[in-house]
Amino acid sequence: MQEPSAERSHRLNAYLLGVLCYNCHAKKGISPEMGKKKIYNRKDAYYRKAKKEGFRSRAAYKLKELNSKYGFLKEGIKALELGCWPGGWLEVASSAIGEKGVVVGIDLKEVEPLNSNCAVFLIQGDAGETEVLKDAVRCAGGKFHLLLSDMSPKLTGIRDVDEANMGEVYGTVLNAIETVLLPKGTLIFKGFKGEAYGEIASCLKKLFNKVKRIELDSTRKSSNEFYTYCTGYRG
Repeated sequence: MQEPSAERSHRLNAYLLGVLCYNCHAKKGISPEMGKKKIYNRKDAYYRKAKKEGFRSRAAYKLKELNSKYGFLKEGIKALELGCWPGGWLEVASSAIGEKGVVVGIDLKEVEPLNSNCAVFLIQGDAGETEVLKDAVRCAGGKFHLLLSDMSPKLTGIRDVDEANMGEVYGTVLNAIETVLLPKGTLIFKGFKGEAYGEIASCLKKLFNKVKRIELDSTRKSSNEFYTYCTGYRG
């Protein structure tokens, strides 16, 4: 008999977090890519463009680029962002979703309220806590069509530390899926090159019909980041 979906999801989450923990603590050293100090111009063209156009961060253009490719910010949907400070993605999402939709953002930091026609709820809390996620669902009046995460750990250049920190971020995203996402829903999150990503990607392929890795023009050329687009949640 097939295992119930909720129990199967819990088992998958536990497996992933266990593997991430094992890999991060068993393999030490500095990777060739992680060991290099990333030097970049914080005030690059996208930074200046964000200032000129009134966005809170240059990250707004990453979400705009993703949406221009895949069109997931549909009018009237419910969207949740994990780690939403300072609010650049919230600005883009709320503008696209419009007054019939709902956007909820969660962050440990206090986020300045948005001026938007869309219903926007801001929750100051830990996105890794299930009760905080349930609060987000209550704010929206139900589960979400779209789950977003632009969260990233502070990279040190030390392989086991960086892998552990990335594993924690991926674990937060994975833990949120069952609690907040509607069946057939979409997930988009930031990833970094490394073994921790390989583990979560394998698990996501069991949860979604399609999992695609994407590199953006709006990402700084010196960055190891990319995004993962997951559609058709099987919850």
